[in-house]
Amino acid sequence: MDYMQTILILVLFLLSLSISTGCDNNQGYSGTRQVILPAGKTSTSMPERIKPADTRFLQETEDQVLTSYKYEFSENHPSNSKSIYVLSLRNLINRYSNSINSKKETVRLSKLGWIEGYVIDRENNDILFFGRVGSDWPDLYIDDLLLLSKIVIDREKSPFCSLDPIPENVREFERVSSNKDESETLVNYYNRVSRKWGDQKVVVGGVPGNSNIARVMLEADYHMKRISQGLDSLPFIESLLDIYIDKAMKSGRDRESKPIMSRFWFKCDPNSPVFEYEDDIVRIDACNVIIQTEAQGATRDGRLYDSGDRNVESDKFAESFSRNFRKAAAQVSIYAELENLYRLLSLLKAVTLEDSHFQDFTSLYNEMGQTFNYYRTYNIPSAFPGLTNARIIRDTNTGDSRIAEKQYLYMVCGGVEMDMPVAYNRRRRGGSSLAELRDDILDSRVDDAEGWLVETKNLPAGPQSFSTPYTFREIEMPQEHTLIKK
Repeated sequence: MDYMQTILILVLFLLSLSISTGCDNNQGYSGTRQVILPAGKTSTSMPERIKPADTRFLQETEDQVLTSYKYEFSENHPSNSKSIYVLSLRNLINRYSNSINSKKETVRLSKLGWIEGYVIDRENNDILFFGRVGSDWPDLYIDDLLLLSKIVIDREKSPFCSLDPIPENVREFERVSSNKDESETLVNYYNRVSRKWGDQKVVVGGVPGNSNIARVMLEADYHMKRISQGLDSLPFIESLLDIYIDKAMKSGRDRESKPIMSRFWFKCDPNSPVFEYEDDIVRIDACNVIIQTEAQGATRDGRLYDSGDRNVESDKFAESFSRNFRKAAAQVSIYAELENLYRLLSLLKAVTLEDSHFQDFTSLYNEMGQTFNYYRTYNIPSAFPGLTNARIIRDTNTGDSRIAEKQYLYMVCGGVEMDMPVAYNRRRRGGSSLAELRDDILDSRVDDAEGWLVETKNLPAGPQSFSTPYTFREIEMPQEHTLIKK
């Protein structure tokens, strides 16, 4: 028998159809949900809806273990910076209140992006925001500050976004994807199905749909979905497609057809935000952005619900992305912008925990609203293209001459959820070092300057690599983002 006769061939097909979708608002949800049926799967049971009068609470006990992500070190991330920048809201208002161009300017909060805390300057009727200075890190802008401040002051819904399937496309996709002929190749099947998915309509809540905050949420979500499918890449995050290829190459050789559906969404780590505080100073101790995932099920009419199941590969992708988020943010600016917004919102919510701080900030907010009424707007499309990807892997070292075929129809949904719990029991005393940092900031004040750098030795001992576990109880979960377990 010659060499060519002894070669044993395995042809492995992996189909990954990842769909970046959100919710169907007609079904009563305004969170990050998709409406889609796995190919060939139906369910006649109907998930019970949350009634408006119901209240759902997330309760953690001391016996429960909360996940703490260890964040990979990134030298370029501002959490490792030794430079502190201070921004005076009073001086900012004074500078632009007499400017004839102020109403047409997009005011950048110079060098203040990765915000860390605030100090009450009672002598000057001022609030001083401070943060770390990072190399090439994006700044915050006044319109972001005003929009998020309004949400906090008026107790409005926190920002969220999703990408929703168009109902006509969903019905056509279900019809086509559930009809695969045994003789049809996976390549032809993939091409036929992927053409039917179409665009996903944009849904934004909490902020105007053409605002910068909406742009950041949508672009970050869309980029994360592209990473999950291998359409974009970061060397330290393995795509779902590659995770499934690795699994398929190691598993058996039988023919397999497996529809899978999961959702991935950006949110604040459940263990954060947490804060340090002393008199007239509050500092963010942790506000970690992560990816969470949940396996999905669907009813016959296409309504999606959290199935309560786990998917190992989805968990692996979510954990990897969460652990490496700081490294990703240091390389992909849209993730850095998203982290800035999470931190700004968490700090503004922390202001409300002290009545005097809240009153001081509300007064300055009203002055800012009169001085700055120019908001950036973006031509955000009404729909984003649906995302699909597939690869064919050939392995000639299987030890078996049979040809095996594996098919994975993987559907991904999700979005961005910026709601986060802020409460008194998420604060702890910062001690003398935090009080001395407050004094250093106050002593460094520069008259009439919008902002300035501060030299201080009273910084945390090192970059925070863990999300600190805190025990918390009775944190209300918004109705529109809660699904009953089947």
